[in-house]
Amino acid sequence: MGVIWNSSNIESLEIEFSQKKQYLRSLYEGKIKGNSNLEAVRKLKGEYRKEVEVLTKEYQITAKGLGGEVKQKIASGSGVSFAASSISENKEIFSLNDKSKSHLNLDDLVYCNDLDMRQWFLGEENFMGFVSHLLEGNPEYNLTKELLKTSFHLTPQISPKIAGIGNLCKERLGLNCDIDFYVYQNQVFNAMVYPPKDGKVTILLTSGILENFNEDEICFVIGHELGHFIFDHYKFPASYILQNGADFVTPLHAVKLYSWSRSTELSADRIGLICCDNFAAAVTAFFKLSSGITKNKWELNINSYLSQFENLKNEMLKDDSDPKDWYTTHPFGPLRIKALELFLNSEPYYKIGGKGKQVHNKKQLETGIWEFMSLMEPDYLINDSEKSKLLQSFLFRGGMAIAAADGVVDQCELSALAKMVSGDIYREEMSKLGNPISVKSLFTSMSSDCDKVHLHANKFEKSNLLRDLVLIAISDGVLDVEEMKVLYEIGMMLGIRGEFIEQIVDTILGPRKRA
Repeated sequence: MGVIWNSSNIESLEIEFSQKKQYLRSLYEGKIKGNSNLEAVRKLKGEYRKEVEVLTKEYQITAKGLGGEVKQKIASGSGVSFAASSISENKEIFSLNDKSKSHLNLDDLVYCNDLDMRQWFLGEENFMGFVSHLLEGNPEYNLTKELLKTSFHLTPQISPKIAGIGNLCKERLGLNCDIDFYVYQNQVFNAMVYPPKDGKVTILLTSGILENFNEDEICFVIGHELGHFIFDHYKFPASYILQNGADFVTPLHAVKLYSWSRSTELSADRIGLICCDNFAAAVTAFFKLSSGITKNKWELNINSYLSQFENLKNEMLKDDSDPKDWYTTHPFGPLRIKALELFLNSEPYYKIGGKGKQVHNKKQLETGIWEFMSLMEPDYLINDSEKSKLLQSFLFRGGMAIAAADGVVDQCELSALAKMVSGDIYREEMSKLGNPISVKSLFTSMSSDCDKVHLHANKFEKSNLLRDLVLIAISDGVLDVEEMKVLYEIGMMLGIRGEFIEQIVDTILGPRKRA
């Protein structure tokens, strides 16, 4: 298929490419949907891949002709991936070595999964190249002008109390820059931080927070926002990437981005507690955020409020857990409070003069938090335990059964699978596969391990297995009938009802993408 490109610049060329690729996908999805002829579906998927390859090649030639406006783009499977502009540039996005912002030991304070997600994304060179390119396209604007048009500048003369809270945070964090505050009219309790400009970091607060939170609670909120600044979270904005990178963010990357976003909140909460040094104030701030109740006549029993953590954990372990939990940008309030309580009594907080008890060292702190945060996270296969190896092997066999369901194992399916299991497990399981791959043999080996999986894995971990198998199934852009049959069979092995599998599929993919 020859393509005529009418673009005169790289931006319009990329829009054209995206539109043409989307048209191809819709065209072939329409042909595949409802087609019960397995051979015909296999042929159509092959045609689709060839069409995209031709489209991509034509795009690259034209892009090259337009000059050096964009980084080199290379074909990868069913789409375009971006070669990373610079490994050192990407490392800078996630670096915790910049001591110019604060005197705090950030390695001691960062939440472990925040750090793990940074390393995971650094290993995704093509994806990081795309992110670098996407963020370069983020339009610059006059921050001061925009804020003054829509909000009110809280100078030290106008609001000495807010300025005093800012100075207290600056002192406790050892900040090497000043803080500008703005407020805008909105009764929703919210705050945000803007990237530094002219040696100042800007924090925007809603009127709802200023009217309803006391000084210690506001101190926690401001400290939390400064945490995002100190840990450089704004350099890798998950929400912006998810909203503006729909054509390039794979379902697997989306799950990881949501995980990254949730992890950043826990890291920032720790800085908030350092600023206010008042755990009760942090808890009441969370209470107001979640309940909307701000009147002092409703006295809060902190211990009773903390008990909601156990209730929530028990609910999340039930069969009818909501798959949408994996696609939230913030951890649930009770989980955040529990994580902060563990940090309160940890060595890292005690070392910087915190009021808590030195009960947990850094490793114990993170292990304790991970035990319940894993209920929301995709990385349930994170260690070298026998349980982890068992689940990884089960996932590999299930993924290969899905990949081979239509008779053709796509490279994108293998790539997705390789990112979910360790290299050792991947090589070991690959060596056991026959040629051709037998779906029946894979099911036999999975069935033999099922009792062990039921013994060692909780319900949520088994749901995670199904979720990751769906990610493998849709890595080629389409979930066909044969793949769905395999998913249902694996779900039956794991004791997961069909309705929940439907929820997982529709949450990740959406009904319109199912063939």
